[in-house]
Amino acid sequence: MPPTSLEPTLEEILADPIIQLVMRRDNVVADDVRRVIYDAREAHRRRDLLAERRQASPNRLGDHIMGTTRPELTLEEMLADPIVQLVMRRDNILADDVRRVIHEARQAHRIENCC
Repeated sequence: MPPTSLEPTLEEILADPIIQLVMRRDNVVADDVRRVIYDAREAHRRRDLLAERRQASPNRLGDHIMGTTRPELTLEEMLADPIVQLVMRRDNILADDVRRVIHEARQAHRIENCC
């Protein structure tokens, strides 16, 4: 007899009345949740592949000094993260808005440090 898991499945979670109430309140449908979970798994898999490639070359600038075991995400990787995308969508923030603000901050930093 195979062992049974005590953790509920995604479908059991989505069928829970409290979860359904919260989803209705937030205008979220079950397919949105399924898609986000799929996207998150894919993003995690891509990060793991990226980490493996970076670990193959351990002498990257900053890795040894910082003592990091996982590489820091690039801006584009962070913007592609499904959870970040959900939060940005909820807050009506576009990826281009984030890029523009970061660009402006970099420009201001360059101006402050030029003289």
